[in-house]
Amino acid sequence: EYKVICATRTYAEQAALYRKGRDLPGPKVTNALPGYSMHNFGLAIDMGVFQNGKYLDDESPAKADGFHRIVAAIAKNEGLRWGGDFKSITDTPHFELDTPLSLAELRHRKETGSPLLA
Repeated sequence: EYKVICATRTYAEQAALYRKGRDLPGPKVTNALPGYSMHNFGLAIDMGVFQNGKYLDDESPAKADGFHRIVAAIAKNEGLRWGGDFKSITDTPHFELDTPLSLAELRHRKETGSPLLA
């Protein structure tokens, strides 16, 4: 099964993820502070690969990576950016809308209640 495991995040949820691997236990999972992730604007999803109820991204990362790469080839043709192409942290389960708007513009639009897509 290939399914969404994370979509929109609040700034508080983003802050908690950012703390992992810094002042909370575990590996770093993001370099994005609140307001600097496309998840904060509902423009990103993280996908998970599951087999017999087991999350393969943890159980068998190489197998899961293969699925993410197949989907990434399709997603990129449909106007999405793939986290596997990121330079700072490779994030193969991550897909986001390839919008021309900067994060600063998205933050401004969110703060003013303006449409995020226009």
